Amino acid sequence: MEQLHFLEHMIFKGTRRRTSQSLEEEIENWSKDIAVAVDVLADILQNSRFPEHAIKRERGVILREMEEVQGQMEEVIFELSSCSCIYKHPLGDTILGPEENIQAISRVDLQKYIFKSLCRPRMVVSAAGAIKHDEVVNLVHRLFTKFSRDPTNRLISFRAKPATFTASHVAVALKGAAWTDANSIPLMVIQTLLGSWNKSAGVGNCSGSELARRISQKA
Repeated sequence: MEQLHFLEHMIFKGTRRRTSQSLEEEIENWSKDIAVAVDVLADILQNSRFPEHAIKRERGVILREMEEVQGQMEEVIFELSSCSCIYKHPLGDTILGPEENIQAISRVDLQKYIFKSLCRPRMVVSAAGAIKHDEVVNLVHRLFTKFSRDPTNRLISFRAKPATFTASHVAVALKGAAWTDANSIPLMVIQTLLGSWNKSAGVGNCSGSELARRISQKA
């Protein structure tokens, strides 16, 4: 997970065709040309250079993010709860990753991650708005040429070790409903009705939830 997060920080730092500055300018000045959008996407995913000075800088940014997260009680509770609920499985790992991994990630690691994880059978390119479907499909076929067609590396590991929900001892945790489950919307409505509150937050009597207001008054 930490490799994916690091990649998100590095993906706009320049390619063989575009500098970091030209990428920013091209995206900011982009208008309605879908071909340009797909070309930029294909370029940053397939040709990013990951310069060493940018890796060093973003490593520092991510480490500061980790410090900020560790200073927020609610973030820490849910992070530990996730690790407990999906015990000893990559889905339960923190997105930021352990500090020792962030300190060790290199340019080669990022390139290997793209090669192993981003393959054609496991990718979805989506577009919204006044676009022509066939045009987007043709652009993707023409520009996304460097990705592997072999999904076996990742798929085998997922099937060999499926995620299993377990009870959490850090926080009260219950298995929720998937997005495709008919109960997902009712559960979100119930969540809104119940509300949330913690002692360090400023919201108490002003909460929209009667339950949260009563708890804040008696806490």
